[in-house]
Amino acid sequence: MIEIKDEESGFLIEEDMLASMGDNSMVLEEDGTGVIHLGGEDTTVTWDKNTITMADDPPLPYTIENSTLVINDDGATLTFVKEK
Repeated sequence: MIEIKDEESGFLIEEDMLASMGDNSMVLEEDGTGVIHLGGEDTTVTWDKNTITMADDPPLPYTIENSTLVINDDGATLTFVKEK
């Protein structure tokens, strides 16, 4: 499941809406690199134990609890749930 939410505006994009946009997923490699696939677009990322950096954007903090990774982007959140 992937969910994108903007807390300030209350705008929410859920998985079914994202599904209509194409492949939506994130792959993080052990070497600190990865890629986010959203709406048919691929964005390279780097990551460490505290932040994820997408392309040339500033680093964004994230949290992991159980199988859920949440990226916080100044009030907007991207939520990814690990597939089994």
